[in-house]
Amino acid sequence: MLQKNLESLDNEVKEVLNIFIEKYLEDPNLHGILLTGSYAIGDASKNSDLDVHLIFKDLEWRERGNTWINGYEIEYFINPENQIYEYFRTEDPLRPNSVHMFANGIVLFTKPESSVLTNLIKKAKILIDTPLNNMSETDVEMAKYYIDDVYKDLKDLILEKNDIAYQITAGELLKYCIDLFFKINRTIKEKNKRIPKQLLNIDEKFYYIIQKVIKSHFDIVEVKKLVNYSENSLKGRRTLEWKLKSNLRIIKN
Repeated sequence: MLQKNLESLDNEVKEVLNIFIEKYLEDPNLHGILLTGSYAIGDASKNSDLDVHLIFKDLEWRERGNTWINGYEIEYFINPENQIYEYFRTEDPLRPNSVHMFANGIVLFTKPESSVLTNLIKKAKILIDTPLNNMSETDVEMAKYYIDDVYKDLKDLILEKNDIAYQITAGELLKYCIDLFFKINRTIKEKNKRIPKQLLNIDEKFYYIIQKVIKSHFDIVEVKKLVNYSENSLKGRRTLEWKLKSNLRIIKN
């Protein structure tokens, strides 16, 4: 049986979730069940599935799958507690999927005597509220180099009239500059469909630059505005001459 106080879910969805979780509730190793994703956040569409995490103890395996109940697709994830903490530790800091899921999830069920799911949620909320580390000097210089190098590639592709390669390369530059924006602002990036709202909340100017780049189908004039914004955020363009010395990455036998 689902926990109470699930007003954000309609009765049809609750019924589907009740049917799905019923077979797990009597398992003595179950710690808790968490609904995540669009239905938990409140922006589900007709194409959204129900993301359900089931946390068990003493598992030596993990499982991910999907099933259908009454026309709803359920994607489920079965993990032991320590696997979730490992996800928290190793995921990309810019887009930590598991942290997002657990920080914004809705508890469907938890064993009264278990605090495991509660502690996982608390940890996720701490992580999601922790600003990203500042970019290192090396990261900043590499970002300047990448932006300048790709922009020159775009100008070459225009001269070559290579439209397909131009669109692909411009799209890669757009994604890079968006990721860079979040790194500079030390903010975790959300799912793509929520990024526009994030951009508006942080910097309207950048949001409208991105919008114009996309609506212009990557017109080079609008792309240049994106490049200028990103370089200014990095405190200027790359220098004409530069070098970077760093430690080797060699695994010793």
